[in-house]
Amino acid sequence: MRLKRLETGAGNYTAKIELVPNRAKDYRCGARNITVASVRVGRSSVSIGARNRTRQWHAKRHIALAENQAVAFAVEVARGHITWFYNGDPIGTVRSRAAVSDVPLTMRLRLVGQQDHEMNKTTYISDWQRGFDLHAGTSVTRGPSLRRSGYSGGC
Repeated sequence: MRLKRLETGAGNYTAKIELVPNRAKDYRCGARNITVASVRVGRSSVSIGARNRTRQWHAKRHIALAENQAVAFAVEVARGHITWFYNGDPIGTVRSRAAVSDVPLTMRLRLVGQQDHEMNKTTYISDWQRGFDLHAGTSVTRGPSLRRSGYSGGC
């Protein structure tokens, strides 16, 4: 991910990388989403998390995120855990089957603005999206835990 504001004086976008259900009928208002990274342009923190219909796991991590500098976010989604990475280092882990979606997921990249507000012109560049087979290599489950709380399902 690389973010660059081309102007200032208005609102800053939030750049999001998410895994969402592959089929629209499975979406359920975000109740199966995994947030790989949610970054407000101009800030040095990232939000990560996962949801199901009744629970959510979430965390905010302070990171070194300079504008117009490429950084790497990743997520490992296995049967019994999800681990989030920033530049190759684990920044969070949930060790629960309930956090892992029960439907196929696809990646969604987006810039989220503030409704009815002017936003700063911003570029969001992302490349090298790829997936790896979990049957090769070793899973990582040593990241800091995320907070668990209730979730109303979104709709």
